[in-house]
Amino acid sequence: METSFVTIDGYELKMRMKGEGLSILILPGGGESIQPYYPLQDRLADKHYKVYLPELPSLPGERFSPRFMSLEDWADWLDKLLVVLSIETTVLITHSYGGRIALQYILENLQKCSAAVFISPGLTNNRWQYIFWHYLFGETVRFFHLYPFLPKGMRWMRNDNAYKSALLLLSPIKEKQELKIPSLVLVGKRDPIRILITGWKKLAGEITVQEMDWDHSPQKRAPESLVEVIDKFIKNEA
Repeated sequence: METSFVTIDGYELKMRMKGEGLSILILPGGGESIQPYYPLQDRLADKHYKVYLPELPSLPGERFSPRFMSLEDWADWLDKLLVVLSIETTVLITHSYGGRIALQYILENLQKCSAAVFISPGLTNNRWQYIFWHYLFGETVRFFHLYPFLPKGMRWMRNDNAYKSALLLLSPIKEKQELKIPSLVLVGKRDPIRILITGWKKLAGEITVQEMDWDHSPQKRAPESLVEVIDKFIKNEA
């Protein structure tokens, strides 16, 4: 295992790398440090993959303040990251917010992705889902300063840049998006916000959808079974 730092657009980000073999890049969910993804990364590396796990620049890190990121900024940032890491093509494994980052990138840079896995993808389907996240949840929390009552991983909402970036990632998918690479969508049957992130239904193309007996974050609670599903998919499709 190797932990290093990469600098992109003036931001020094922590990067954890482990294993040898086919390249995999994990995009964490919003509000997460990369530490909860270590068990997933370690087990994938044991399956003979080279797994990269970067911090995200729009969320509070140990060495920087969040910056505002548009969807286009995310695609540009991810492309620069792959260049810095000398990765020509990779499998993207995404969780929650990371799913929208990956979707934007794949649509713009198809040739650099051999396959994608969307774990509990944070993709909204319509304006009502977006209204819930923006007004009924986000603005209520910020107006009444309810941050202490949030899970630790969501307290970044007090930062304006992080919050605005998250809202863009939650903007509804307006039409069918065809992915021309093998893609696996993993939906948790016990995910408490499942009915509010159904935008994956607007993904078309080489899509496989599997419902699993998980909550929103299987990388924390069920990394072994998650890795088995991902490994089987990659060996069959990538």
